[in-house]
Amino acid sequence: MNFRKWRRDREEKQEERQESPERQDNPEKQENRQGRRKLLRNGSYSLAFTAAVLLALVAVNLVVGEIPSKYTQFDISGNGLYTIGEETEALLEGLSQDVTVYLVAQEGYEEDSLVRLLEQYEEGSSRVHVEYVDPVKSPAFTSQYTQETVYDNSLIVESGEQSRVVGYEDIFLGGYDYYGSYSVTEFDGEGQLSSAISYVTSEDLPVLYQVTGHNEASLSDSMAQAVSKANIEIVDLNLMTAEAVPEDAGGLFLFAPYEDYTAEEAQKVKDYLAQGGRVLAVTTYIEEELPNFTSILESCGITPSEGIVLEGDASYVMGQNPMYLVPDYGDHEITSSLAGSRYVLLPIAQAIDTLEEVPEGAEITPLLLSSASSYEKADPQAMTSYAKEAEDAAGPFTLGAAVSQALDGGGEMRLVYYTTEGLLDDTMNEAVAGGNEDLFLATLTWLVGEGGSHVSIEPKNVQVEFLTITAASANMWSILTTAVLPAAVLLVGGVVCYRRRKR
Repeated sequence: MNFRKWRRDREEKQEERQESPERQDNPEKQENRQGRRKLLRNGSYSLAFTAAVLLALVAVNLVVGEIPSKYTQFDISGNGLYTIGEETEALLEGLSQDVTVYLVAQEGYEEDSLVRLLEQYEEGSSRVHVEYVDPVKSPAFTSQYTQETVYDNSLIVESGEQSRVVGYEDIFLGGYDYYGSYSVTEFDGEGQLSSAISYVTSEDLPVLYQVTGHNEASLSDSMAQAVSKANIEIVDLNLMTAEAVPEDAGGLFLFAPYEDYTAEEAQKVKDYLAQGGRVLAVTTYIEEELPNFTSILESCGITPSEGIVLEGDASYVMGQNPMYLVPDYGDHEITSSLAGSRYVLLPIAQAIDTLEEVPEGAEITPLLLSSASSYEKADPQAMTSYAKEAEDAAGPFTLGAAVSQALDGGGEMRLVYYTTEGLLDDTMNEAVAGGNEDLFLATLTWLVGEGGSHVSIEPKNVQVEFLTITAASANMWSILTTAVLPAAVLLVGGVVCYRRRKR
């Protein structure tokens, strides 16, 4: 074999393979290579698309995070637990100075309802700033504002030199049940916080002087707290030692005296009224006459009747007791927000008579009225029957009245009179779901709360309301959910499958 020839032939074949444009891998390898390239290209596109989607989601979350929660979170609770009301919105819109609200709670243990509420206050006004304080990290912080113990999830509201501490126990209201277990029943976050903001931003808070020294009735703790929440300060006043009603008095409170005033004391009240004073008078039925005290009312054109009013219409009484009256409202600014929505309960009330001679320019408006079926027992001590008798005067009667009189030198005298101390009794108030308290606060607002510091927002119920149904209804719903509905689903599914097979 010619070695040189074999080598030359071999080199020529190699050159042909290198130079030939038709030199290709076999079709199977070529197809695999193209498939890998396509997968790589598609994978790159998918990775880029996924990254773009993630970036878009992050951007959307950042944008949504800046949107006020009232547009991104919806309150589906039945009583608007997580929504601030119109009164709070108006308060926030009218703020003219900065307010700082401190939520005192250990980090991670903040009440969600409080946090969401504070967010709405911040969003409602640029003047409101919320800060979170951990008492473990800053144990001396609360001592700047109070020496009392401040529990977790309490609030401290501050503006300038004014501050108020709103304790946890004032926000989350509750009580003990029959078994001694404590549970929260109401949330008063909005009411307490709005009241505190109004307090720290108000320059002049009204003072209500309560006259003492005549064996007066005592205002219950809950009623006193309601007045304090309305930012009205109650201060005792002894008219015997005071030369006159103090100049800073927003009003006088004459609460059910059992002993008469002296002529000098009564004159001091009359002088105060003549200068444009504001008086809330509440009496109670007693056998003894109080001529000096009554002279204060008579100077305004009204006086209490001697007897007590009973109701002959069962729809105007509570508990089938004709002396426990549920009256109608008169047409007045005090009652305008209550009529049609709130009831008032008046136990053992007297009628109010209008005198023949009324001060010139005085306007007397009934606030509470008994029905046309009511009647008056002139001598309750000798009463032998609740039934209406021939000598009993027929109604309707005025049980509460407002008197106003424009003064020549400017200003206006105002007096409101109710004829039973039971109006401010806690038991009576609870029987009408707080209606008596609402009337009391509306009265104080008309008398002394005109300075814009009055805030009255009711607590919100947080108790779970259970659906009560009869045994028959329970059986019906049980059959419906465990038999009828599953059978209907199976029937519909069978019909759908049958139709698909027939196609």
